[in-house]
Amino acid sequence: MLYLTDLTAGYFYAGFQSIAVRCTNAAAKCVVNSGYRKIEFINAYLVGGAIGLETEGCFATGLFYNSVCQNQSSHGIHLKQRNNLFTFQNGAVLGAGGNGILFATSGAELKGIKLLNMDFEGCAGAVNITGNTGNVLLDGCWFENNNTYNFRLSNEVGDSNKFAITIRNCQITGAGDDVLIGTNTGGTFIEGVTISDCEFVDSDLIVIGGSKVNKFTETNNRYSATATKTLPSSGLFAEASDIQPLFEVAPLEPFGYSAVGRQGEIRYSATTGRAWIKTNSGGYRDWE
Repeated sequence: MLYLTDLTAGYFYAGFQSIAVRCTNAAAKCVVNSGYRKIEFINAYLVGGAIGLETEGCFATGLFYNSVCQNQSSHGIHLKQRNNLFTFQNGAVLGAGGNGILFATSGAELKGIKLLNMDFEGCAGAVNITGNTGNVLLDGCWFENNNTYNFRLSNEVGDSNKFAITIRNCQITGAGDDVLIGTNTGGTFIEGVTISDCEFVDSDLIVIGGSKVNKFTETNNRYSATATKTLPSSGLFAEASDIQPLFEVAPLEPFGYSAVGRQGEIRYSATTGRAWIKTNSGGYRDWE
């Protein structure tokens, strides 16, 4: 096991390149960071053990680049408290018996975590966000052959709030609960989730949590084969394609209508089903 600890609060930095850490003990952890403010792994291979990388207190732009966690009996990566601005890029988590990456903290929040072009395959669950977490970006990630879910954003009673979670440009293929946003209608709050430009293949998007999930946007995603999506009917959510420009009162005529208003303003008439946009000459022109 590689163990990093900052006993003197010296704000230490550790960088590792082209290394392999192999754990033959299923209860051991390959790498544990307990207090180093900045850690970097480049071209690293962490295999076996209970956890590939467990980190706490890395709040100065940590990096896991072109690196792999494989065949951990529990989690590939475990993010504990105070990991901020940590980037995981061009790497993979394969065959984890628990989560590919687990965001779990009972203390200080996790902020600014980026998963860029990461591959999650063969895990029990791929990405699981619990605890106090905000400003998370998943971009260009690949999910395949994960058993119970590809992405889970939990709001169970006792979890802290989550905010500003973005998933985009991802390939999401088959799993149990697939992408699950909100897990408890009486739990804590999830505020601001955007899922866009993703490909769902035999994988479902499910949003529950009632009024505890706010400001959810689902847009420009593709659903292939048996993939489905389940959004609440409470009116708290909307697909971007359903949003129409409803500004003030619609004009009755498309041209020469009132100089009042700002350039570029759109007015829509539910009665006539037509929309007009304000020109710089003071009138409105037909939107269509």
